[in-house]
Amino acid sequence: MAQIGTAISVLFLILGTLITVVNWIGVYKAAVKKEQTGSWIPFIGGIMLLIGLLLLPNSTAKKMCWIGCIVDWGSIPGIVYTVVALLRRKRG
Repeated sequence: MAQIGTAISVLFLILGTLITVVNWIGVYKAAVKKEQTGSWIPFIGGIMLLIGLLLLPNSTAKKMCWIGCIVDWGSIPGIVYTVVALLRRKRG
């Protein structure tokens, strides 16, 4: 039974990582290459990483589950960036 839980955890981690990488590729293209990009995928990558870490049997990984929401641009960093950009736009 533990192997099934670990397999599900790894699946969440792989999918979360892929979404996180796609989000960061979009940020790189927009910020560095100044290319037009699609929108980023909000919350999904970070939440999948969070769930994947929570499902791992290792207690250290469970304590670090919040990391997924920090490294995924579609989670906390992207939301903070959006709020700051909107506030700056309103001020003029």
